[in-house]
Amino acid sequence: MSRRLRKTRISYENDLLQENEDPPHIIYARRSEEEDEKQKASIPQQIERCKIFAERNQVNLALRSKDCPIDEQTITEIKEDNQANLEKAHELIAFYKKCWVVTERKSAKIPFRREKWSSIIKLIEKRKIKGLLGYSPDRLSRNVQEGGELIQLVDHKYVRLKFDTFHFEDNAAGHMMLGIWFVFAEHYSRKLSEDSTRGTKKKHVEGKALGVRKYGYGVDDNDYFIPDEFHFPILRKAFERKMFDKWSDPRIAEEMNKLGWNQKLKNRDGQSSKMTAKKISEIGLWTDPFYYGVFQRVYKNGGMLQIDLRTLDGYNFIPVVSEEEWDMLQEQLTGCAIRDIRCRQSRKGKELDPVKPIPDGMFKLKDGHGFNFTLPNRRRDFEPKLKEGKSLADVVNPTQIRYRYQNIGKGKGLEFKWSEIDTFIAKEFQNIEISEEDYQAYLYVKIEDIKNTRQQRSNILSTLRLRIGKLNKERDEFYDQTNAGIGLTGKQKDFWEKKDRIFEARIKELEAQKLEINEDTRDIIAEERNFFDLIRNLPVLWEKSSYVQKREILEILVLNITSDTKKELSIGIKPELATLFIRSGAGCRIDFEHFHENFLLIPKSILNPILKFQKEKAPLILEAPESIVA
Repeated sequence: MSRRLRKTRISYENDLLQENEDPPHIIYARRSEEEDEKQKASIPQQIERCKIFAERNQVNLALRSKDCPIDEQTITEIKEDNQANLEKAHELIAFYKKCWVVTERKSAKIPFRREKWSSIIKLIEKRKIKGLLGYSPDRLSRNVQEGGELIQLVDHKYVRLKFDTFHFEDNAAGHMMLGIWFVFAEHYSRKLSEDSTRGTKKKHVEGKALGVRKYGYGVDDNDYFIPDEFHFPILRKAFERKMFDKWSDPRIAEEMNKLGWNQKLKNRDGQSSKMTAKKISEIGLWTDPFYYGVFQRVYKNGGMLQIDLRTLDGYNFIPVVSEEEWDMLQEQLTGCAIRDIRCRQSRKGKELDPVKPIPDGMFKLKDGHGFNFTLPNRRRDFEPKLKEGKSLADVVNPTQIRYRYQNIGKGKGLEFKWSEIDTFIAKEFQNIEISEEDYQAYLYVKIEDIKNTRQQRSNILSTLRLRIGKLNKERDEFYDQTNAGIGLTGKQKDFWEKKDRIFEARIKELEAQKLEINEDTRDIIAEERNFFDLIRNLPVLWEKSSYVQKREILEILVLNITSDTKKELSIGIKPELATLFIRSGAGCRIDFEHFHENFLLIPKSILNPILKFQKEKAPLILEAPESIVA
């Protein structure tokens, strides 16, 4: 595909420039505000030099028209540059308002990004502009594509060029010299950008800020990050609120402003800059590893730098949080995200959540309707004590907790005290027995499941990595073929951006899948053994736990608690745990030959003693083979 897609239509009409014609010239002055090009002349200086050049060489200048509105910023810059000589300033402003002078503050390194220059090219093609006067060729273009386009227009007699600092002749040699100038201008821009980026990376490797701003930190004379005496303690307090008190972002931002954050920190306009929840999210305050000592920087030209500031010689970096606190916060944020997706509670539900002994939706009628959690006289009994700094869980007595359902026919409904539910659950847990033999069989199948799951996970991850690599390669080839979309306009640009978004979305989707199916390095067998010990000691544990702790036990073990209209309760164990539970009161024992579809895979050396025990009820201690546990 051709790099230059904005093509000039060549015409051979009679209004093309003649050899001795002196057309009206417009002045084009440019300076980049996007980056420092180390140029010598400001926009007012360029206008002044072009004015002097036109007077000395009797160049015909075009008068200002409706196609060239006045730029107030240019007038302001002329006044600022000539404060010591007001007469000169007024003369230059009068010249600027009279003549057709176009000023632009954009970089010319990337083709077809300057709106005013593109408008000039269109007016040249329409024969409304036939002469261009500039300070130097690199003010008109710093890239070969736009430079070649301009040379094409000159070559086909669309426009005539003049420069103050460059002698240009409209012949083959002049065109060649102008093309060489544009090539050198592009090379100079790229070399300057590479040198600047290389120098910036070198400074960042040394741990220096070099233009990077971090909340709570300033920089010393050597550009090293140092804690801001005023803001650093406030930021530390904010992290503590998030890590330990689990405050919301709006509440944290409000406290930071009360502590004076908005009084000291100013924005670019010099106004007070308040901290907000939106700003906390935008800057990624809780997820930026800089605050425990790891500095990351992504560069426009590609690549990412990651430096551990704590390990640099001669750099006594002081982090806001320790690495252990940071890891704890990340785990907490992940858990919060999962909980937010699962359910969004009402404000009242969040206030009462710490004192609910049964999780929402677990206690129901057998027809599926749920019971409502209630606390009598909550405002009168609890709120005065809450103002003393105590939590709701500290001031609520278990006897005050009730669960109520009001819509049973024409009656008053059903109501359970927590003590009634508590006694029932304790009795059910007393009837639970788990034999060692049951556990060993369960453990064997669990290990096989883990092996199969991890192998499947590894296969899927390998497939995802291959697909991501293939997509990245296809996207790189697409970029090479289209020059990364540079120079495209109209429908071609829309098509390119659409295809680029498709590549990005597909890669992000696969990366997300890869994160979800990441390698599991936990010692699951050890976890299963610990969990098994917990179940065996469950009756004692339940008796000693507070009603708040009992809720955690229910969340782990229980699927639901149900009642009929006669207040007869029943409890359901989670399906994945039901095979471990033997209700001695019901006189039932697990049928091992059917409790799991993979049971027949258990070796006979393990299976036969278990089945024999089932028949003879003889005591048997059986450990899983070491090869299995490993």
